[in-house]
Amino acid sequence: MTTKSTGSNKKKVAKKAEAKPAARKKSAKEKKTPAKPIVSAPPPGASPAHVVAYYFSRSGYCRVPDVKRRKKESRTYKMGYETRISVYKNELKELRQALKNLGLLAGRPYAKKNKFCLPLYGKSVMDQVWAWTCDYGTSPE
Repeated sequence: MTTKSTGSNKKKVAKKAEAKPAARKKSAKEKKTPAKPIVSAPPPGASPAHVVAYYFSRSGYCRVPDVKRRKKESRTYKMGYETRISVYKNELKELRQALKNLGLLAGRPYAKKNKFCLPLYGKSVMDQVWAWTCDYGTSPE
């Protein structure tokens, strides 16, 4: 048994295709994130904290867990605090040495496009990196 499509169905499909996509709403996390300070390139022999702050301000970002979702899905939602710093291959050694001198353990670097991404785990590490960036940087505003 086959059915023939009527003209009205075609009109409905055309109307759906013409509908404009809804604008994406920003989450509470995106709205509250302050702008990162801008840190100038560290001079030779600069402190390790200045080196980390420079690379983080240039190409780093933080991943923060959603508190509401963590309460709701306590057994399945396992995301934690993570800071990621993207650097070129020739800068990776300098960044890892600076982190080692500061006593911070970095995760295993992985390739992302033409850079390497170096993850740092934990809320305390995130707070430290953010504090160094604020100490050595100037406000972008």
